[in-house]
Amino acid sequence: MEKANDKTLLLFDFDGTITDGDIAHTLLESTLNMEELQYVFADRTNYAKSMDKYCKLMKSKGKTMDDINPILESVKLNDGIEELFAYIKENKNKYYVILITGDDLYITTYYLKFKKFYDLFDYFIGIPATYDKNIDDKMVTIQFLPPHTCELCDKSLCKTNEFLKFLDKNPEFKNSKIFYVCDGWNDYCLSKNYLRDTDFILARNGFSFWKMMQKEEYNKNIKSKILYWNFAKEIIDFIKKNE
Repeated sequence: MEKANDKTLLLFDFDGTITDGDIAHTLLESTLNMEELQYVFADRTNYAKSMDKYCKLMKSKGKTMDDINPILESVKLNDGIEELFAYIKENKNKYYVILITGDDLYITTYYLKFKKFYDLFDYFIGIPATYDKNIDDKMVTIQFLPPHTCELCDKSLCKTNEFLKFLDKNPEFKNSKIFYVCDGWNDYCLSKNYLRDTDFILARNGFSFWKMMQKEEYNKNIKSKILYWNFAKEIIDFIKKNE
């Protein structure tokens, strides 16, 4: 049997990377009026706080996840993700796959289960959330991670901190090559503070991370090689050529 530390780590952001758009924003904009959106997003630097307010607001309206789940299901995948995930599944013996998202883990894992991709992932990093379908209110409860001091990330979650926790639990991966598939501003922290010159950042072309890399103040801090993609299936060739 192949040892786990022989595997390549494939890290996936969620919004804008797996999905074409932001799943939480789609959910909120589909269910709230402008006044309610302003209330929920009063602090745009704290995702968990916003989603906690949202879930409590929906509960006060008598809504359940049965009302919300169809909206999650409607979010589109990025072009080529199905081909990319099919390739990874066919070669799963070579890869250990991690979801690393600033979203809560209910909406992201629900979506992955709905799309039948959940079993592709070995580990999940995100905002903890609990859901008991057997209780009457059937609403997600958002949990809060311990505070962090990172000035690059949302107050809810620092991707570098959470990835280091993963490595503490799984030290056999400390020397593994990493391919980080991402697109946004909140992917900069891990790229700057952890990824090495043996790792690869596979960033979506034209999106926030790409825009940051056009500026010397940001790109000078990146040690890894960066490859840009327009369609997710292009990532297959990037991985094959650089394993």
